[in-house]
Amino acid sequence: MPVILEQKPSTLAPALPETLPQAAKHLCFDIETGNARPEDIEIAQEFVKPYANTKDPEKQLAQIEAKRKSISEKSALLDAAPIACVAFVTESEKAIFYHLGYPWGKGTKKIPSIKGFDGTLLHHKDERDMLIGLRTWLDKRATPGSIISGFNIYGFDLPKLRGGYVRNRLALPMVIQPEARDAGVETYDVMKRFLKGFTTEKA
Repeated sequence: MPVILEQKPSTLAPALPETLPQAAKHLCFDIETGNARPEDIEIAQEFVKPYANTKDPEKQLAQIEAKRKSISEKSALLDAAPIACVAFVTESEKAIFYHLGYPWGKGTKKIPSIKGFDGTLLHHKDERDMLIGLRTWLDKRATPGSIISGFNIYGFDLPKLRGGYVRNRLALPMVIQPEARDAGVETYDVMKRFLKGFTTEKA
């Protein structure tokens, strides 16, 4: 199924017959990010402020310095940080999309050297190319009844993945558009479910 960029954001691809292996009810995913560029780190550090209730000037400076250091050490969490790889698992497929010098070479191939992984590895020249390939893959498999799941996808993976498409000036895959829920797509955050139902220690 071709990707139609002019398609309305709230419209998902039509449901595929269950006999076709590419139709996926469950789409479980995770992403990994690389460090942000030094110039992006500096921009983020410019907006650092001390805590609102801190009045002592020396404590304010110490808090600012600590926050700036944290941004530098955790720059992979910034919106500007590149997405290095994305892994998806459905009922019938496993796929890893990656770029930025991962060592397994170009093209699509199996990864027998990774214990427990029997899926497909898809190498791309850069982040933008990877996101285009991922969008094509998702748009061929997702249906209005699909469920997107993962760990902390509300707080990190989904907004980070959406932001990656926006940062690269690309249309989002239909199934991860915020409007997709209006068409029936569900999201299931394992972390949120656990915190809500199995622990009182939310922090």
